[in-house]
Amino acid sequence: MLERLGGDFLQWLRGFYYVMTLGSISAAAQHMGLRQPTVSHQIQMLEGELGVQLFQRAPRRMIPTREGVALYERAIGVFEQIRGIKTEIGREQEGRVKGEICLVTTHSVASNYLPPLIQGFSEANPETFFTITGATEASFIINKVVSSSIEMGIVLGQGFPPSICAQPLFSSPLALIVGKKQAKAKGWIFSRDSNGNLERLDELSGVPYVGFAPDAGLTHYLHNLLASHNVEIVSTVTVNTSTLVVRYVEQGFGVSIIDSFTALAAPEGCFDIYPLRSVFHARPYHLITREKSYLSPQALAFIQYLRRENNQIPGTLPAGGGGAATRPGPARASRP
Repeated sequence: MLERLGGDFLQWLRGFYYVMTLGSISAAAQHMGLRQPTVSHQIQMLEGELGVQLFQRAPRRMIPTREGVALYERAIGVFEQIRGIKTEIGREQEGRVKGEICLVTTHSVASNYLPPLIQGFSEANPETFFTITGATEASFIINKVVSSSIEMGIVLGQGFPPSICAQPLFSSPLALIVGKKQAKAKGWIFSRDSNGNLERLDELSGVPYVGFAPDAGLTHYLHNLLASHNVEIVSTVTVNTSTLVVRYVEQGFGVSIIDSFTALAAPEGCFDIYPLRSVFHARPYHLITREKSYLSPQALAFIQYLRRENNQIPGTLPAGGGGAATRPGPARASRP
């Protein structure tokens, strides 16, 4: 027998979920389109129903208690099940993939990796539509998936929290990009080895450089490796997205090192591209979901599509791959 619950329990739980996810009652109220007193009342009613204190109140923030943290994990599961009911019940016999697919990832992946894949998937499944959230920090991507705010993400790196299920998706070598117009005019022409890779990293010392913000993962990675080769770069412009890096290199502010799939997404003839496979290892990107989470049928279908071998994007390698990244024909995902 299902125990009777007081009042509008699910709405109270929803208010609690957003306070936990967004960190404050004011942020939760704004997101839900409610007044702050309404959300405060929801929390109070939920605490009364459960007989526990869920938050320690502090100026401008809510600090979850142990009971609050435990309830948050349960609440995520409850709302995932509700999402499943609304998505699947009554549609089992339709045999079509349809609905919204939500994904969070870096700006570079969103701009240069996903478009041909989304195009190919959408052509085969025209009743689906995508909501893509771009981010600059891996922690933002992971937190969105952990909180179940977004079903899945694509993120660079390794070592994820226990609540994350991470599947290797592809690897990306790095490449040096140099604007072709500036290469001869400013003498930014560098040595290549027999495979076309940049042969001498020390040739970059003193060359103007367009880089990412200091807190970006690639910045830390490159700083350590370049320092180990006694290479000192001269930063001229610092930006926070790969789109801006490409733009400033194209305008002649300096050279840069970026993911190969981003370099190869630029129009043909825009850059001289020097692969760095002889110096740096390809970096792994993972597809992440919440451990034991509900995934909609359309999300599962897209994940399966992403993992098809014939959907490899120029400038990427299969997960764990070590071959050279080349510029094949037009970057277009094959249809299912």
